[in-house]
Amino acid sequence: ITGFTEPYVLPADIEQQTNHLIHVCAGSGIVPNYSIIKHCLNNHPRLKHTLIYSNKTWSDVIFRRQFAELEQLDPQQLKVVHALTRELNAAELGPHVRSGRINTELVRELIPVPSEVRVFCCGPGISRYEREAARARGEEPAPRFLEAALAALTEAGIKTDQMHRENYG
Repeated sequence: ITGFTEPYVLPADIEQQTNHLIHVCAGSGIVPNYSIIKHCLNNHPRLKHTLIYSNKTWSDVIFRRQFAELEQLDPQQLKVVHALTRELNAAELGPHVRSGRINTELVRELIPVPSEVRVFCCGPGISRYEREAARARGEEPAPRFLEAALAALTEAGIKTDQMHRENYG
């Protein structure tokens, strides 16, 4: 396992760039985004946030209670949508809980105007070791969360310069 790979911070001029931040996270990739969201809610009240958070099961969701509390304070400022990959009855857990992986359809539903947002995407990506092992077998490594999420965001119309990304593996 390696640590995070690059600076992953809120730009100082974020309010000149957008008024809507999208956070696309999986597992412990939520940690830096949780900090960004809490900071913004206190210091940048003009910014709206949509969090699309992927986990295997409902019990795997880190900061579940904290996000529910933050969302209740101002549902217009923070919307949290959970994508659970191994919960067959995810919809029974609430109106903003979905079954399956984050995909282009979900991204399009939650980001109606792609040109107006900035995205913070954090989660497990293909590691250097996985790339080397795949290369040794003469194969391409299978995409992990980060690669699949970035592909869905791109297909939904988000441009590379609108995205901040962080991966670990």
